[in-house]
Amino acid sequence: MSIRAPVILLAALLAGCSTAPTPTQTNAPGVLSQAQAHFLAEKLAVARYDWFFRDRGIERSSPPRLVDGEWRWRLRRGSGGGDMVITVTFAPDGTSPVVDYEYENGSVYIRR
Repeated sequence: MSIRAPVILLAALLAGCSTAPTPTQTNAPGVLSQAQAHFLAEKLAVARYDWFFRDRGIERSSPPRLVDGEWRWRLRRGSGGGDMVITVTFAPDGTSPVVDYEYENGSVYIRR
């Protein structure tokens, strides 16, 4: 019993020591990791445009990028005669989300 207590204590102390970051850790406090930002962007896009994703969901989208102090994520998918482009932007901590879309069509319209 005299050896068991120090071994358990040492194991408990070593279990709390880790140099590898956990998936929820980021470089700066309050800033989402790229994986967290990607999850949030997809969730916001589906919540806003569920009618568009209902049939297929989101398949392998590119991760967002931290540009000019905000996360930016874009998804382009063919829809009918053009492409639907959904853009999600939000602050580094996930606040102030903006979800928007554009429909891009390669057709040329001539006004008479």
